[in-house]
Amino acid sequence: MATPNSAQSWDQWLDNYVNRYQEQLGQLPQFYCGAENTPCQVGAANQGFIAWKPSKREVDNDLVDIETALEDAFHPDIHWFYGRYYCPPLKFNSAFGSGELLQTYNQEDFDFLKKNLVGHVLMKRKLKQAPTLFIGVLDDSDLMLSQKCEDGSVWLEQAGQEPQQKLADSIEGLLAQLTPRIAPAEKPPQDELLPHEGFWARIGRMMRSLFNRP
Repeated sequence: MATPNSAQSWDQWLDNYVNRYQEQLGQLPQFYCGAENTPCQVGAANQGFIAWKPSKREVDNDLVDIETALEDAFHPDIHWFYGRYYCPPLKFNSAFGSGELLQTYNQEDFDFLKKNLVGHVLMKRKLKQAPTLFIGVLDDSDLMLSQKCEDGSVWLEQAGQEPQQKLADSIEGLLAQLTPRIAPAEKPPQDELLPHEGFWARIGRMMRSLFNRP
């Protein structure tokens, strides 16, 4: 179960993320949002780029509906990890590689996330594997960071396979291993915003293969 300070560790990590950007680049983190709106935006957009700070959501348990529909108990930590703030994906460095923690920057993006989480759980059921929920992805790799619903531990996992390497006992323990990766924002290759395209495309291809869909 989550400890009382688990969500606070997320607050502190995000505060540190923003502070590190300000210290090293002299500005807030930047993100290419195109023409989309996001409550985490600070100031005016500049050719699709925005400065941002995490924006606290009204509730942090918006995954309860899919948890109920799937009749699968999620670990409590996943609710504050995805439901506490709106913000773009968060780049990190770590001993096991560099990557991104997945987040959502508006309600439409959050709804898109929920559909993909449902698809992931259904994929695990089809494979008769214990349920996990993805929380991040490693760069230049087919490995994602996932949380076991059973006990909240965080693992490296390849879509369609069992988790293969344990990283931490909890999301809080994972955060202690991650250092914010400070880098200027980049515009996506195409002049259209596809939420977390690389990760979702990777998951989508695997799921279509597993479910024998074109």
